[in-house]
Amino acid sequence: MATGWKSASSSTPPGRTLGKVAALAGLSLPVEPRKRNVFVFEAREKYSDMPLLVDPSGIYVRPEGSVYLTGGAEPEEGDGPADPGDFEVDWPLFEEVIWPVLATRIPAFEAIKATRAWAGDYDYNTLDQNALIGPHPEVGNFIFANGFFGHGLQQGAGGRQGAGRADRARRLPHGGLLGVWVQPCR
Repeated sequence: MATGWKSASSSTPPGRTLGKVAALAGLSLPVEPRKRNVFVFEAREKYSDMPLLVDPSGIYVRPEGSVYLTGGAEPEEGDGPADPGDFEVDWPLFEEVIWPVLATRIPAFEAIKATRAWAGDYDYNTLDQNALIGPHPEVGNFIFANGFFGHGLQQGAGGRQGAGRADRARRLPHGGLLGVWVQPCR
């Protein structure tokens, strides 16, 4: 796959297939798909100006219009590569794990009702849970921008820009990385 420039470099696809594609090139990368559930719930109390709240347990909640989104309750124990065909929602996760945490943290959430949910895969960096960006240390023309684990929308554009600049920098006479300018979207 081309990186978008006239280049002899390859880039890896995002998401669940990264590890398999890298293996085709003889590379081992610490990125694998992990199943995650997201639940939508309604509450009598509306907190339209509520920010994203992340409990120390990892459970998060944020408003989304007239409803709330929550997730982050998958146990670390036994959490491994996702089954590629498993998109069934784990409803007991909401009832038994998320709801009690939310009700303790925000008493108004004692009376909530999950209305819908979805399950899907995230590309998970097993090494440090951060994105992999830039050239592989042994195969310099294999460029990565993967492992964002659900933060792709937030960090993907900058990650792609960083990977592209790393690709161009490896071809510069001095081999140095060009800076990446980051600023708020307007």
